[in-house]
Amino acid sequence: MCSSDLEDLLQRGISLCRSIGDTRQLEECQAILGNALFYRSAFEQSRQAWREVLRSATERNDPQIVCWGRLGQAVCLLRLGRHPEALAILEEAMPWVDASAASADVLWAYGLLAVARLRAGRREEARAAADKALAEMRAARPVVYWMQPAL
Repeated sequence: MCSSDLEDLLQRGISLCRSIGDTRQLEECQAILGNALFYRSAFEQSRQAWREVLRSATERNDPQIVCWGRLGQAVCLLRLGRHPEALAILEEAMPWVDASAASADVLWAYGLLAVARLRAGRREEARAAADKALAEMRAARPVVYWMQPAL
């Protein structure tokens, strides 16, 4: 299956979810689309998919998926060289990450935060975030594919 086939299937899934009103599965499709676009270096398109995830999850008041939307946008911004924007988005996400996030979300967030802080020249803070990500990795090995850009 080529990337255009995958994107077509995901767009069909998004349309189907919209037609039946399943916003939670729609967000899953958008997140998978965001990852697929990211992995083929379509970072602006990926960011748009993640913005849709964030918009929908915000409307539904789902803090975990709001976090995903923020982290997905941040990783795209990092790849686009827009480090200050990425850092701002990540810092918005961190209170929820620290209070409620699952292990995979903690690792994703702190891995990205370490990169963003390093790019901002904040070496000590970058190291602290990297240490937090490393501690999370040692406690529970990541098993999800979207973790790769944060590692």
